Amino acid sequence: MKKILFFIILLLLLYIFRAELLTSYARLFTINTATEGADVMIIMSGNIDTRPDYAARLYHDGYANKVFLTQEKNWNEKLSPYVLARNAYAEMSLLKLKVPVQFLPTTHKEGATSTYDEALDVVDYLKKNPKQQHLIVVTDKPHTYRTYYAFNKALTANGLAHIQLEMAAAPNDIFDESNWFTTEKGIIYYLEESVKVLMYWLGLGGTTLVVPH
Repeated sequence: MKKILFFIILLLLLYIFRAELLTSYARLFTINTATEGADVMIIMSGNIDTRPDYAARLYHDGYANKVFLTQEKNWNEKLSPYVLARNAYAEMSLLKLKVPVQFLPTTHKEGATSTYDEALDVVDYLKKNPKQQHLIVVTDKPHTYRTYYAFNKALTANGLAHIQLEMAAAPNDIFDESNWFTTEKGIIYYLEESVKVLMYWLGLGGTTLVVPH
């Protein structure tokens, strides 16, 4: 009887404090450490609705001297025009905002297909440009933890652990850590990230690619 009562009380407390608990959970995914004066800023490909605009603000506030966009692979021939258009739109948006952006050279055929691919492209760039010591990576808030994990792993594996790696967490107008569980997009994003982070911890999701490059 006592065990059942304890379980009921626990469920009641979880229900009462559900918003606080879910908010705290979401905050585990956010790393926002960018400081001014970085040598280079990398904008992760993918979400063109948030990342370019946020990166432009950081650039004009003096957070980085040089800005690159990673290149997304044309992963489906039928949709190649769409993927190319997304890449082009991100570049156009930044140029319109007076950000002298370039596409980061990719070592992968036709572009990156994962966060680890993008991390290895950055590794290749940093090895060719050893004076670049301070790096900011821009991506969406829920994606910052996994991105930091992948980049830190790639840098360390390739003798670049000394690089000052910082994250810039781009917000969006639909959800944030405090209300993601009230929107469909927020629920999907955080559930997907939960699975992806677990896969990365288990050594899946491209982890084996992070070797000396």
